[in-house]
Amino acid sequence: MYLIWSSRNNLTHGESGFSPAKTMEVVKETLQTLELPRDKGVPKSARPECKWQRPPDGVVKINSDGAVNVNDNLAATGAVAREGVVFRGATGKTYRGVSDPLTVESLAFRDAVEYARSRGFTNVVFEVDSEDLVRLWQNRANDLSVVKQVLDEISELSLLFTNFSLVHARREANQAAHSCAKYISLQDGSFSWDAEPPAFLVHSLGADCNLV
Repeated sequence: MYLIWSSRNNLTHGESGFSPAKTMEVVKETLQTLELPRDKGVPKSARPECKWQRPPDGVVKINSDGAVNVNDNLAATGAVAREGVVFRGATGKTYRGVSDPLTVESLAFRDAVEYARSRGFTNVVFEVDSEDLVRLWQNRANDLSVVKQVLDEISELSLLFTNFSLVHARREANQAAHSCAKYISLQDGSFSWDAEPPAFLVHSLGADCNLV
């Protein structure tokens, strides 16, 4: 900042020509000089990492997310189920003509619930990165939103579970479900993987498990 101010002053008082390019070059070099190597033992930030948390023993956690492929007018859902850090399955499907983000998130939640029911999971916590969806679910008795019908369907399905809850997670902790939804948004149809995780999910799952 001093270099910029000094150059501008020189120009104002007729002492020398003002060269913005030269001044910025010097500033850049100065900043690079000040970028000292960090001590590897010192965290880059005091802010705690936001990461996926493994569920308690005996609980299946299913993360869900939605994605929209605007080029193909296609919305997609993705859900990934884990028990502890063990992969229990993934699923998703596409929807034509749906573009509202909250609607897509709601459909992803419903697809995750239907997947859990079809696989016989009874003690389940569902995790999404949409605070609006969690708020609507918690107040669904008074819900007048566009996703009311979807939430009503989920409410009926929830009665089939021994334990059922929906919690919010930041996007950084929902990467596996996001990767699943993005992959399916480039396909068309319904997909499920039960025995082994698909190749496109391996990195996200590994990153989550390494941080646990």
